[in-house]
Amino acid sequence: MRDETLLDPYDLQPVVRRWEHHPGFARGVVGPRALPDHEFVLITQGAGRYEDDRGARRLLAGDLYLLRPHERHTFYWGSRGTWHCFIHFDFDARQRQPRGPIRLAGARPFPNPLHLGLGSPAAKQMLEVARRVKPGQPWSRLRWRGEFLAFLAHLFDGPLRPVGPLDESGADRAAQGVSAWRARQALETLQRRLGDPQLAIGDLAEAAGLSESHFRRLCREVFGRGPLELIQRRRLNLARELLLDPRLQVGEIARACGFADVRYFTRLFGRAEGLSPRQYRNAMLSGRKP
Repeated sequence: MRDETLLDPYDLQPVVRRWEHHPGFARGVVGPRALPDHEFVLITQGAGRYEDDRGARRLLAGDLYLLRPHERHTFYWGSRGTWHCFIHFDFDARQRQPRGPIRLAGARPFPNPLHLGLGSPAAKQMLEVARRVKPGQPWSRLRWRGEFLAFLAHLFDGPLRPVGPLDESGADRAAQGVSAWRARQALETLQRRLGDPQLAIGDLAEAAGLSESHFRRLCREVFGRGPLELIQRRRLNLARELLLDPRLQVGEIARACGFADVRYFTRLFGRAEGLSPRQYRNAMLSGRKP
């Protein structure tokens, strides 16, 4: 492993070159590439896949990635488009760019990637600055510098929840043989019946050819989460996509995602994002305006 570079956050002089919210690509591929500077990428809508030398990870809304200089990586954007907010920067302009890991003195270890959540203070600030401070405006880079330091403070002050390398899309690679086959059968059933409020854990266990207790163990081993969380995560991902259609009512979206109780859906969505479904929709749709 390359030597770690320790930086004093109280003495940073960052340089921010770009800070934008991109409306997303559909079915596109970015890379493989290696950047000359650092980049924070926050997924704000849609899904896809990210790959580097450490393996592949699922791209989901609310996940934050730190791309380091000179490290090769590839983004595979989803079929519906993958919106993302990004910051191109160097932590400290006075230093030559380190090729190894960065650590800020006194800060907690940074899991990369981590699930930030679109309702977190860091994510809200990242999106607000992208909307408010445009390239080429007077003093835009100076304003970006101050906002970037505030972003780092928000980031390290909040919960640092890692995104594991194992996710729904990585089941076949993560598990071998029978376990992979069983997991795939369960996921195919889940995808077919995502909008069915009668779908139960027993149905997925039956598709996998396991008892419920063994299926729960399989989920923990392959996906790193229980079956109920797996179902809810898939349904909330679908809800994020449907909320971008202003013609659909929140109640319609809840039912399309398998939630018979709209209040339960709203409460669950709020816990996951820190925003109500309507607040999430307003935030995403306002981000589309030029």
